[in-house]
Amino acid sequence: MRVAHERFDGEWSFVLTALGITLGTGNVWRFPRIIAQEGGVFLIPWFVGLLLFCYPLLVAEAALGQRVRQGLVGAFANLGDRRNASLGTFLAVTTLGTLCFDAVVCGWCIHYFVDALTHDLFASPLAGQTYYHQREWLDFAGTWDAVPFLVVALGVAWTVVSRGVRRGIERMHRFAVPLVFSILFVLAVRGLTIAGVAAGLGHVFRIDWWRLTEPHLWYRGLLQAVGTTAAGWGWMLTYSGSMAPGTNRARAVGRVVAGCVIASLLATLALIPLAYGAEVSDALRRNLVSRAGGFMFVWVPTLLGRVSWGSILAILLCGALALATVLTLVAQLETVVRIGVDLGAERVRLSGALALMAAVLGFPSARSMAVLDGQSWIFETLALAGPALVGYAITRYGAERLYREVFAPEARPGIPERVFKVMFAVVAPAGTALLLAGQVLSTFRTSTSPGVAAFAPTGLGTVMLGALVVAIVARAFTPAIVQRTFEGQISVFPRGLSKTPPRPE
Repeated sequence: MRVAHERFDGEWSFVLTALGITLGTGNVWRFPRIIAQEGGVFLIPWFVGLLLFCYPLLVAEAALGQRVRQGLVGAFANLGDRRNASLGTFLAVTTLGTLCFDAVVCGWCIHYFVDALTHDLFASPLAGQTYYHQREWLDFAGTWDAVPFLVVALGVAWTVVSRGVRRGIERMHRFAVPLVFSILFVLAVRGLTIAGVAAGLGHVFRIDWWRLTEPHLWYRGLLQAVGTTAAGWGWMLTYSGSMAPGTNRARAVGRVVAGCVIASLLATLALIPLAYGAEVSDALRRNLVSRAGGFMFVWVPTLLGRVSWGSILAILLCGALALATVLTLVAQLETVVRIGVDLGAERVRLSGALALMAAVLGFPSARSMAVLDGQSWIFETLALAGPALVGYAITRYGAERLYREVFAPEARPGIPERVFKVMFAVVAPAGTALLLAGQVLSTFRTSTSPGVAAFAPTGLGTVMLGALVVAIVARAFTPAIVQRTFEGQISVFPRGLSKTPPRPE
């Protein structure tokens, strides 16, 4: 069964929508903390990962999506061998699992935006004191108070996805993405005007060249590059299925990667100077950059409570983060919905059912931080298999063959054949090996720490059990999905598109 999907209005509409994938906790939240930990030398492996690994992989995903114009299962199955379809199902189940705990995080952001907007965040005379904001955070996260915001987050994502590509997803991104960048720019300008900013920038952008010999630094750089661009996770492949005819995919993907860099740097310039200009002690500053938990909801409110216009800055920052995380949920939900639409399912009902499922599965994470830690560790680890699966599928089909059939016939292929072949012959295997090895070592190190059991939330046994469950689910559903997706249809490789007339979505 072949479905004629909606198309984006033009290249910039696609770019803005794809940028919505990259915005979120990875750029606005995690990147400033990591670069504060590692210093300016972290920028080098991050840039290398973006240019040599993520960009070619995203271009290949966009090419596949634009040619096949189906969801993950149809795209993998079309790549020469329908046995590859289970790889697409694996990524789809992983995306659905990621949606469950990301919705909890999005709910946190919405809650803090409401608190900032109503001035509750700084209503107490104790605002600006670490212990006050820490108590507020612990009284909210992992409690019943977090559940309604989980539902609100998924409700907003469902509202957008249910309206389709043009009336829902594209329209929201045209508004939300420029707004997020505008807010980050204003926050960065304010950050650069805080007293003591020179010391902060001197620390953040100091480059210790000798650290480039550390494998761990390259692992973190590549991990951050993949995490902020979602390369290999299937979101780009899904969105590019709605790419407008004539879109220069290489230029569009290049703009997306450039936007990712700009957002990360703006967030860094907005947040890091606070630690040096808000009159905090060296001990607090070290604690700020060394701990992931509570960074955005304990330390940042603490710092904002100590600078002028802190309440206004909190509204802008929490609003930008809430918008960015909603865009992430939209991409995740659309990735799974697109597979069902390929089967002929009705978009509104399917997206609503999946949002409800995510709310049910995300409820334990909203009520327990331990469950959230385990769920996030499992699915973030499984998501790192995405680049390996995409690279494997393309390599098995033949990178040179794929280039000849998809890129070479076009007047502007956008990427040289030699670069494409080297990417999937050398760079992709090396990069995925580094990612997976680093994550396995991190998981093993965590599992063997004193007092940590194998089936603790972040234990090795928990990750392996989660991977087994996802693989079983993917294996069980793949045959039926493939049969219905390809009913009356032949593969697009290499004989061209299906002769079955498309059915409107």
